[in-house]
Amino acid sequence: MRDDLLPEIKDGFSFSCQKCGECCANEGFIFLYDNEILKIAKKLKLSLQECITQYTEVINSEYKILDQNLERTGKKIFLLSLVLKQGDDGSCILLDHQTHMCKIYAVRPYQCRSWPKWHPLMTIEKELREAKEKCPGFRSSDGFISQSQILRSLENELSTEYKYVKKMRRNGNDIRKLYRYLKNIKF
Repeated sequence: MRDDLLPEIKDGFSFSCQKCGECCANEGFIFLYDNEILKIAKKLKLSLQECITQYTEVINSEYKILDQNLERTGKKIFLLSLVLKQGDDGSCILLDHQTHMCKIYAVRPYQCRSWPKWHPLMTIEKELREAKEKCPGFRSSDGFISQSQILRSLENELSTEYKYVKKMRRNGNDIRKLYRYLKNIKF
C-alpha cells in the first residue's frame, strides 16, 4: 500500500481543515457502513426509520474487488449501498449552507472523518490535484498528516470495503439482509 502513495505525499503532507464545507459539496456519495446511520438518527433526534427515509438512499455502486491483502484484483462488481442523500446542488444533505458546517459533525461517517486521506486522493495524481485546487486545507501549514496516518486511514478504508463486498456477496446483494433496519424501506 505504501508503494501506491503519490511521491508528493509519500512522507506526509501539510493539511489543516478550514471548516469551509468544500469537501461536503460535489465530492460524490457518502457511504454508510455498519451502524453509522444509528448514530446519525440519535444525533438528529429522529427514529431510525425517519432518518433513513429523510437522509439516505440506496444506490447501485461500483466496487473494485480486493484480495485478502487489500490489493486491487482488477475486477469490479456492482452492489447496493446505503448512502447519504445529496441536495439539488450535489452537496451532502447534512451540510448547513449558511454555516458551511456539518449538521452531524460529532457523529459524521468515517468516510467524512477520513477526508482527505482517501485512497483515490492519495494514489491518483489527478484526484489529488483537483482536491488541492478545491480545498484550502491543503494550503495551510497549521497541521500535518503523517505517512502512518495516511496508511492507517487507507487500510481502514480498504478493509471496510473488502468486508462490505464480502458480506454483500454472501447475502446475494440483498442489502436488507445486511442491514435489517432497511426491511420496511422502499427503494
